[in-house]
Amino acid sequence: ADGHHGLSAGYDTWKAVQQALGSILDEFDLEIESRNSETGKRLIEAFDANEDLKRNLGITHVKYAVPKVIRTMTRYVMIQSMADGDSLTTYHASIQGQAKELKEWRTTIFPGIMALYGQLILKDGFFQGDPH
Repeated sequence: ADGHHGLSAGYDTWKAVQQALGSILDEFDLEIESRNSETGKRLIEAFDANEDLKRNLGITHVKYAVPKVIRTMTRYVMIQSMADGDSLTTYHASIQGQAKELKEWRTTIFPGIMALYGQLILKDGFFQGDPH
């Protein structure tokens, strides 16, 4: 036997934990965070511009907006522009108790978010927990 059992069979769990820890620690170095935010912005804008993909996913009316990063001379300060639209948190809170809007969230917006993250992670090889 290869020593792997259950959910971790064939998968190096410790390596995944180390990568996650590295990503979390990178959040505290705002020079790295700025580069990651710029990469995320570029990739998300490319996803948003792909009308064929969005049509196939049924999310043509969903727009993705990411703030612009303004670099500073220090790794301790990062400035971002304001992105157009509502944040996911604000939007979701505003539709509580509204059946039609919640249905749209569940059938369009949430799957659109999952499609975006799926492309970022699986196709682009990019993960950032908070794409700003």
